Amino acid sequence: MRFKYFLRQLKWAKQRITRGFSDFDTFNLDQFYIQLFIDSLTYFKENLHGAPIKYFDEQAENPTWKWEKYLNEMIEHFRLANEDLYQYDLKEWDERNDLQQEHLNKGLEMLQKEFNSLWD
Repeated sequence: MRFKYFLRQLKWAKQRITRGFSDFDTFNLDQFYIQLFIDSLTYFKENLHGAPIKYFDEQAENPTWKWEKYLNEMIEHFRLANEDLYQYDLKEWDERNDLQQEHLNKGLEMLQKEFNSLWD
């Protein structure tokens, strides 16, 4: 059984290399994208070399702190939108689902606002 799973993993890895995503990734495409946003934005923030002018504070010890703060907030919205809802009962699930949607909308709004600034 493990060998079959290993072969599937190899197939998915090849698909990611050749087309950028795998059949497995499209099973939960929403979660795939949210996790991709979280991981790639976190990596981006941790490897910054500059910031857009409006987020650059040349007087500060860390001149990119405003940009890092903005990115942290966006990452946090995506992280909260990715919470596992299966730990809640139905009533709480509905409330949490609404809250997740709000976080997702805010994260996407922030991403859209500064999309053209995501370069380094």
